[in-house]
Amino acid sequence: RGRGRPGNHDSAERLDFASGLLAEQGVYIAGRFTGAPRQVVLHDRHGAIEFTLLPFVRAATVRHYLPDADITDYDSAVGAALAACGPAGAARAVCEPAAPRRVLVAHQMVVSGVCPPQLSGSETAPLTVGTVDSIDAARFAGFCYAALGHIHRAQRVGIDAVRYAGPPLCYHLDECGAQKSVTLVRIGKRGVEKIEPLPLTPRRAMRHLTGPLAKLVEHPTDTEDYIWATLTDPTPLPDAMAQLRAAYPNAMRLDYQPQGAAALPADMTQAVRGKPFAELFQDFFTKMNGRPLTTEEVLAVKKLREEASKIE
Repeated sequence: RGRGRPGNHDSAERLDFASGLLAEQGVYIAGRFTGAPRQVVLHDRHGAIEFTLLPFVRAATVRHYLPDADITDYDSAVGAALAACGPAGAARAVCEPAAPRRVLVAHQMVVSGVCPPQLSGSETAPLTVGTVDSIDAARFAGFCYAALGHIHRAQRVGIDAVRYAGPPLCYHLDECGAQKSVTLVRIGKRGVEKIEPLPLTPRRAMRHLTGPLAKLVEHPTDTEDYIWATLTDPTPLPDAMAQLRAAYPNAMRLDYQPQGAAALPADMTQAVRGKPFAELFQDFFTKMNGRPLTTEEVLAVKKLREEASKIE
């Protein structure tokens, strides 16, 4: 059986469309939030396991359906949404020994105290990802396990029982070499008994290759992989991507870092403030090519600059 909830990039209405049909096949989807999270009860030899499906919600959405709730921020909005579960939810604010078999499936930005999860790819803000503010993992104290989506790096949040599984595939170039996995959670009579990450080997790995173009394409290996190539050739080469894709058809990105060239400073504003044009151009050329301008090139740049000033 499967259980799902939409994320901030999904259409809740579209997911709701077939939810009734899919439920007949043992696939349960919670699309739109309409006042309370959907709850699904399954059974094993120990009895019932209660799953609470919390879709991606915004504070404004929760306020609309729960106008009397005390909602001051995103964290309290999620708290109000979970409280709307009634006897199966808020009435058990803490995971009681008598009812330990409750699982939350949610798509939220969850932190442990003031500690944000480890981010990846385009997830760059410390407490906000995809315009979503964060909520504290303490909100999930009433569940024996919280299965989270939204962050693309597998990790626990504060405790083992609150966990991001991460996606099964790499979705960003900075995940090159990352070990992907799925999380197997065994729930026994008294709650979670074992949490085990199961490693996944994708059909196509994502790899970062660095070196001269000729060397990279001379003896290609695992040619179906997704490739990010950083070329160390002294100057950009014509049709470099076409040559790369002839060897690696699934090449995704190509950039340059000439041999001996330095990386650009993270704070370019401070690095360039107050410098004259000639010095800025000299610095840029040196960083890109690994050597300074020659005397002839300095004179050529000066002449071009003077001509451009006359046109202005």
